[in-house]
Amino acid sequence: VYSSRRNSTKNIERIDSLFIRWRYALTQEVWNSIRADFNGNGVSLKEFSSGEEFVSSVTSYINNEIKNADVNGKQSEEDYKNFTEKAWQGDVKPTWIPYLTDNDMITPVQQDTIEAKISQWHDAVSSGAMMWFYVIIIILAIFVTLYFFRKRKSSKMTAAEVKETKA
Repeated sequence: VYSSRRNSTKNIERIDSLFIRWRYALTQEVWNSIRADFNGNGVSLKEFSSGEEFVSSVTSYINNEIKNADVNGKQSEEDYKNFTEKAWQGDVKPTWIPYLTDNDMITPVQQDTIEAKISQWHDAVSSGAMMWFYVIIIILAIFVTLYFFRKRKSSKMTAAEVKETKA
């Protein structure tokens, strides 16, 4: 094709056009496969067809989950585990993130953005559990203090009673 002078320009343009369409189709198939992996794990993301849209969709999903973490309680913890363990750590990160970064479909900075959002989500979900942990510790500390205070008070009274009986 390239060595033939007859219609070479048209043939080259046609081949270039086919390569562009082929590359676009492959790229869209990658994004569709990533979306299918998320959907297969019960994570419904907004449509995306580029690295920027992918990061935006994932961070938007996580932001929404963070916003509703206090309202949804235990369900938020389950959603977090499902997203991180099944979707992100299970399928997307080990399989797709290296491919996306190697092919310049996302940047390492964009990957770090997603990881930071996941960390924020973890903090939001676990802060409720930690709050209950601290509340329980405080209540136990109050009961222990009251117990020892009453025991001490009763032992002082018995000492005073002993002195009274001697007198």
